[in-house]
Formats: sequence, structure tokens, C-alpha cells
Amino acid sequence: MKARRTCALLAVVMVLAATWAGGPAGAGEPGQTWLAAAQDAEKDKAAVGPAAPQPEKAGPPERAWWGMHTIEGLGGGQIVPTAYLTNPKPVHFKIFGNPTVSASFWGRCGRKNLLTFAVSETILERIELSYAFNRFDTGNLAHVVRKVIANSIEDRNVLLHNWNIRGLLIEEDSFGIPMPAITGGVHFKYNSTIEDINDRLLVPLDVIGYERSSGVDFTLFATKTLDFKPLPRTVVTVGVRNSDASDMGFLGFGDHRVNTLELGVQVFPIDQVFLSYEFRRRERQFSRMPVGGMLLGEENWHAFGVGWLITEDLSLNLGVLFLGNVANQKDAVGTALQLRWAI
Repeated sequence: MKARRTCALLAVVMVLAATWAGGPAGAGEPGQTWLAAAQDAEKDKAAVGPAAPQPEKAGPPERAWWGMHTIEGLGGGQIVPTAYLTNPKPVHFKIFGNPTVSASFWGRCGRKNLLTFAVSETILERIELSYAFNRFDTGNLAHVVRKVIANSIEDRNVLLHNWNIRGLLIEEDSFGIPMPAITGGVHFKYNSTIEDINDRLLVPLDVIGYERSSGVDFTLFATKTLDFKPLPRTVVTVGVRNSDASDMGFLGFGDHRVNTLELGVQVFPIDQVFLSYEFRRRERQFSRMPVGGMLLGEENWHAFGVGWLITEDLSLNLGVLFLGNVANQKDAVGTALQLRWAI
């Protein structure tokens, strides 16, 4: 009996020794201990698990200046949007980018001016939702109306609301070729004061083409970043807009639609500063007012600016806007200021 126990103990010791020396079948390298094999297996698991470093996603580098807002609330420059969405990188719940807010002012002392508050949010790096509130101070237009037609406009402010949705249709450098980013958008606009103004005019806007207080714009924009050393980085945008708005909607909306061209260029002499030029083609939605020169025909818009990316979340833009004729004012030129913050 004692001999059997001794043989059994020796058998156990031999099995344990064989296991320690060679490990389980198929585990580890020849001659590797089971403990070393287990440790290697854990390392391999970690290397392919969720904590392992993932390869960087192909595509253009992050650009903080995407957070700028146009006066209609879209991501871009002062008056022309780009195809780059505002703060697209998801940071909340892996779905939402940073909400972005901005305040902008354009005008000249004692004359017409425009105040804009905008907010935007990008979802899944593909869809940008935004809203902009515009308050347009018509300056001396009420005085001109009173003088010409002996009637008054109670409120000299025109209020315009802009709701925008844009989708990234094609990412930049897709298909392995230097493609521009392409974005399509739908923009709903509502002028909450133009109906009252129209009702108070003895010669209503209806006679020159006014139809309603709301309308819809459709846009398609393409943007490409050019990096040709030693030249500074340059961002070029080309877009088209289909619209029924007069003066962006501040004078209401007509009964026919026009297609217009928009261009934008931003040049970065250094990483945190950019210079910009923007052009926005204008087509007359309404004819000229038949009496008193109260409303002049629309003219093309031009904008020059300089932007400073103070931090990744805060930026400041200074500019000069040439808006041509604005209502009764010829050659409207004014300075612009925008402060943008990504929350």
C-alpha cells in the first residue's frame, strides 16, 4: 500500500514537471512554461483589445477655425460658408461635437447695422445643425418712408431667423485622390417683422415682387485645403446657392428662385492667424421701389477679414464688409467683429 502511494506521488510530480516544462498542448513556444505562456497570451489579448492603440483615421487634419460662423449661422467665414462642418470631432457620448456659439456685429456708427447670435452642433461628424438670429437696424429708412409716403414704420428693427441643416456628402481626399470636401444644405428662413412693415406701407412691397415672410435656400459647397510648401496653407471654397430671398431675407421672399455663386479664400501665414476674402453674388429678387428711392437694387457682397485662433475653443474675427446697396443706402460699407466660443 505504501509503495502504491509512493508511485502515485511520483506520477503526479512527473506530470506537474512535464506541464511546467512544456505547457499545455498548443500553448506557448516549445519549452515555454505554462506561466510564461499565460503571460504572453495576456499580452497578445491586450494588444488586440479595445485598449490597444488604434490606427489614426485617414482624412484631413483637425482645423480649429472650422468654428467660425457666417451671419446665417453656418460654419465658414463672414458671409460665405465652407464645406467644413463646425467642430465635427465627437467629444460628447461619441456622437456630438462641441456646441459652438458666436456673436457678430456689422455696421457704422449712426447708420444701419446688423447684430447676429448663432449656435451650431455637429452630429457624428456628418450633420451640422445651426440657428442664427439676425437683428437688422434699418437706420434712417423709417425717416425716409415717413418723408416720401407720409406714413411711419413703428419698429426700425427687422428680425430674421435662420434654421440650417447641412450634411457632409464627400469627405476631403476621398477615394485616394485629392477630392474637396462637399457639403449640401437646406436653410429655412423666417422674417418676423416684414409683414407688419408691408402692411403699413401705402405702396406695399407686393408691387415689386414681395410674396411672403418665409423662404428656403439650398446650397452646395466644395472646400479644399492646399498645402504647397513653402507657400502658406490656403483654404479655397466654391459654392452655389438657390434662393427666393431678397437681401438674404431682410426684405422678405419673392415668387421666383435664383442661382448665385459664392467664393471664399483663407490664407494662414502662421498657424493661429488667417487672412480671408469672400465674394457673394447677388441677384435682384425685387425690382426697384417705384417712388422715392426707398429700396435700391441688390449688389454683390465682398468681405475682407483677419482671424485669430486664440485657443482651440476661442477665436476672434475682424473684417470689412462691402454690401453695396442696402435698402435706401448706397455703397454700404462697415466693419465687422465676431467672437466665437466652442463650449
